[in-house]
Amino acid sequence: METRSGIPLGTKPQGNHPVSWNDDEQILVCLPTIVQILVPSLIDITQDEDPYLRIGVRPLKDIPCTPYNDTEVHSPSAQSTRLIAEQYRSATWSSTGLTSSGGCILTAVTTKHRVIHYTPSKNERSTSTAPWIPMIDMTDNIAQSILGHNTRRFRTIEQVNSFHTLAAKWSPTLAFDPIMQPLAILGLANKRGEISLWSYSSTKGFEHQATIQPHDSFTTELEWTAWRQHDGKFISYIISSSGTGAATISSVTIELGSDEQLGATILVSMDATVQETWFQEDHAIIDNISLCQDPAHDHRVKVALFKNTRVLIGEMDFDNTPLEPSWKEYWLQDSVTGVVGTSWSEDGKRIRIYTSEGQGLVLTVEEGHVELDVAATADINTNLVTKIMQQWDEEQASMDQEQISTANNARPVLHGTSISPIGLYTVYLFGFQEDVDGAYYDSDVNEVWAAFMAHQRQNDDSCKAYLLDKLRTQLSNPYFFFTCPFKSILHEPLEYLTQDDEEEENNGIAKWLKTMETMITDGAAQSTQSFKQHLYCDSRATAARALIRTGIELKRYKLIESTQFTLQSLEDMAHMYLAVHFADVCLNYILTLPDDALENAAERDLAVVLLLCDRVLDQPVTFDFAVNTVIKVCTKLSSCQSAQSESFAEEVSRAKQHLEKQEPVPKIPREKCPACPNLLSTVDNRLLICSSSHTWESCSITGKALATLDTQLCVHCGAKSMKSTGCKLADTILSQCVKCIICGSNLSAS
Repeated sequence: METRSGIPLGTKPQGNHPVSWNDDEQILVCLPTIVQILVPSLIDITQDEDPYLRIGVRPLKDIPCTPYNDTEVHSPSAQSTRLIAEQYRSATWSSTGLTSSGGCILTAVTTKHRVIHYTPSKNERSTSTAPWIPMIDMTDNIAQSILGHNTRRFRTIEQVNSFHTLAAKWSPTLAFDPIMQPLAILGLANKRGEISLWSYSSTKGFEHQATIQPHDSFTTELEWTAWRQHDGKFISYIISSSGTGAATISSVTIELGSDEQLGATILVSMDATVQETWFQEDHAIIDNISLCQDPAHDHRVKVALFKNTRVLIGEMDFDNTPLEPSWKEYWLQDSVTGVVGTSWSEDGKRIRIYTSEGQGLVLTVEEGHVELDVAATADINTNLVTKIMQQWDEEQASMDQEQISTANNARPVLHGTSISPIGLYTVYLFGFQEDVDGAYYDSDVNEVWAAFMAHQRQNDDSCKAYLLDKLRTQLSNPYFFFTCPFKSILHEPLEYLTQDDEEEENNGIAKWLKTMETMITDGAAQSTQSFKQHLYCDSRATAARALIRTGIELKRYKLIESTQFTLQSLEDMAHMYLAVHFADVCLNYILTLPDDALENAAERDLAVVLLLCDRVLDQPVTFDFAVNTVIKVCTKLSSCQSAQSESFAEEVSRAKQHLEKQEPVPKIPREKCPACPNLLSTVDNRLLICSSSHTWESCSITGKALATLDTQLCVHCGAKSMKSTGCKLADTILSQCVKCIICGSNLSAS
């Protein structure tokens, strides 16, 4: 990643924080006329392919804007932004898991104070390649929260200032239960010094909950802490700054409930309070706020505030009042225009700082002392200088002789930085500024590039061990698919390991695959949990799904033949295990049904049971735990008086044969063709075909023919399934499958 040339993006940004990395390994770059999204993919450096897919959001001119009379209340001179074309002021990400496809929401604030949310289009098969379209322009919602529903006219400057949003920031997500749909709180800062708080969930949308006023002047920056539980409620804190230079900490306390029918988290109550104000007499404006949660204590947070060339770092303990840190100062020696980006180390003992002039610093923050880490600072600056000089050389190489002879000297300018979700890389946005008082001819000084810096040395054994240990820990989490950013947990380490291979031996990838293989083959598969938990929280199934997603991530990366063979073999094993595990979960659920429900089951329900049993017996490898479940279910159902009782008795014999011979038993056609009376036979587990050559796709969940357009797709692996069948048992199973049973990703309407 860091070895490639900079990515040209266009004209330089205007606002703070123009580049941001989200939980799903997508990078937004906010430029005046467009927000670009970079989606990295694993491409071998020898391949002539772009390693980043570029996606743009819909232009502002194509998004209708409701007219308001806010310019009539203000004097024209105070509203110059209304006289020029609307542009993007800033953009930010939500945490992952909020959209219907399980991803992040992109929130943009414009120069005309609109707040527009974007999500990937549902018309594309994959959310990774889909264009981003407006989900909602919530500007009208903001106006209604101020004016009410009966008028759209502002009467006072205070109302207009409340309406004029300057910045937006999402809180981390929260869920009443890990397997429920989460919610998050959006904070909108405005010119009046207020922060309005809006709850959002995919089931209820945006709802205004509260407004606080921590400042007397316009609010410039805000950051959320992580949520912590206290007395059955959840508390987060907002650190914000204003145009007067003051900083304020406010608390947001919420109580959660659940909607069992929708499987969603709901907000029961919210209380927001301004707690403390700092630096009321210090009028230097805060350019940046950076927070670091103590990994061992959720009630402690380190805060770094940046007032131009002055760094103020303190630590807060939320269990003690007042919330007034003991601030330590550090002055930037070689900067005039201040800080454009920061990031903390995972343990919170070091903070990286990047200045507008292109300088990097690393400060150690321990036991109340702030000191410069000279060696780490030198490493960062070496990386920055090398990459920027490489880009400058490439630009000069593309000039003709006349351009070179008339060109002025240039100095680098950093516009913003953002660290990757796991912390292995930093993306930085940079350009060049001519070293003259004025330019009298056209130049390219406005162009910017994105480049990357690695924070771990290549072929670092300790880093490899850390990544593999982190993988084991994450995959051991029973709620992995509901609480962890799956994409970053896989993509970022794989990016490092593929760049780290010596002599193209794929050693790092081989160790990664071996770790997942061990997790699939070790451990028991049985569970006494609910249907949904048994299906998605089994550690072996989690590792199998992660292995399949690894194969998807490495699809465009050129592995050596032996590693490719190993990957394919492990993927086949993972698919087999997941097919058997899913059938076993469903059959165990059937065993819990009362006897009268089984005795009165419809023929279509019993046909689904046979399809599930066949899924176990068709495998080339015998999974004893699932075959024994097949025998239990079929023995029980063969005693019931039904047209299928003989078929269940035969299935018991087939299962015992499968156990004895340890090989797949002959397949039996079960389902009638939707187009004719003939029976369907399975072809490569994805297609069904009858003797009249009618061909149908197979539902990845029920195994039935997809003879309906009312289907759903996995957003990553593309597995297709039906939404409902009209068959009671199949519909019960479908209702529990809230994520793809193959790779664990979300499902969207196809």
